[in-house]
Amino acid sequence: MNYRAKNVNLVPARKGTVMVVDGKPTNIVRVDSTPTLHRFVDETTSRQARLERQVDSGIQAYAFTFG
Repeated sequence: MNYRAKNVNLVPARKGTVMVVDGKPTNIVRVDSTPTLHRFVDETTSRQARLERQVDSGIQAYAFTFG
């Protein structure tokens, strides 16, 4: 996914992991079943970049937002 933002957030649920790849693995989040907001990108200024997500089977995503 290509984006332009300072922050990239996801609200996943169920059990498993979500890995964010920004050229290389940058963030791995362990999801414990309760929908919770996780910030995958947190920069001081807006930037344009490409982001990939690798999500375990069974993970549900409720919201994907940019700031």
